[in-house]
Amino acid sequence: MTLPNGTILITGGGISNLVYQIYFSSSHPYRYHQQIKIVQKPPMNQSRKEHASVFLRDAVYVLGGYDGMTNGFLNSCERFDLENNEWTPVSNMLIPKCAFGVATLANRYIFTLGGYDGNDRLSSIEKYDIQTDKWTLLEAKLKQPLSNSACFSHSDNSIVILGGGYNSGFCLETNQLNVNDNTWKQLPPMTDGRDLRNKIVSINGNVYAIGGHNCIAEKFSMKKGTWQLLSSYKEFLDDNLDSWSCALYYETTRKLEEMKNNIVQQPEIKISRHQPQNFHQNYENNYDNYDNFDNPYLDEILSDDSGIEEWM
Repeated sequence: MTLPNGTILITGGGISNLVYQIYFSSSHPYRYHQQIKIVQKPPMNQSRKEHASVFLRDAVYVLGGYDGMTNGFLNSCERFDLENNEWTPVSNMLIPKCAFGVATLANRYIFTLGGYDGNDRLSSIEKYDIQTDKWTLLEAKLKQPLSNSACFSHSDNSIVILGGGYNSGFCLETNQLNVNDNTWKQLPPMTDGRDLRNKIVSINGNVYAIGGHNCIAEKFSMKKGTWQLLSSYKEFLDDNLDSWSCALYYETTRKLEEMKNNIVQQPEIKISRHQPQNFHQNYENNYDNYDNFDNPYLDEILSDDSGIEEWM
């Protein structure tokens, strides 16, 4: 996840509880020839993958997930104090689960929506109060059991949830929950359903949904209430990005044209992921392969910035 200071925090994955923070020598990650420094941080108390993480009040909260060592689904949560580099357990979620949507609200609350508990997809919604360290189960439920979705807070009293997978297949719906009265509002659907796994970013009033099913992306304008399909990213990276990946947002002060005019040599950005070896040929929207998730997959090289204007 990206932090307000422009660094990236990586937590767990596979059977790991390790934590790394990535620092850039420049505040402009698109600037070329910058130096990247990776610093290992204190490990989490629990190894986990398919978990969720959020930043709230100068701390990172890591929630639930799946323990690849014990093949167990987790309800444990912990808080990382960025200033003191210290992990502290917080109250457990009420339902052990992974692959759920998560969002923060009003600079105080964390909401989890849906997920998977090892047997079924979930429709439940939980709310965590960081001041009281208590979880509560909301009366409101998702319209259908859903996993691998993405969420974001639209205001201090509403959460938008999109994408993911139902038992019947991919979800292309976008819905908004008013947490004050537990009512739902249906927003325009995406062009294509997709597994998002909290892989969205918000930039200048637009929310970007990237990958998850086919090599496409689209953006949602909160002001207009419309989706716009973007060009395929397949020429950069031939992968669905349905899992074992993330979306990161950096704000730059230089114009794109200035960036292009000043290019001397493009950097090489290497993205390593782990997926089942037969992923592309036999993809199904289910969880039959938890014991085999950590087979080495491949390394991809991303080194072209053509077509970036359309995305901004």
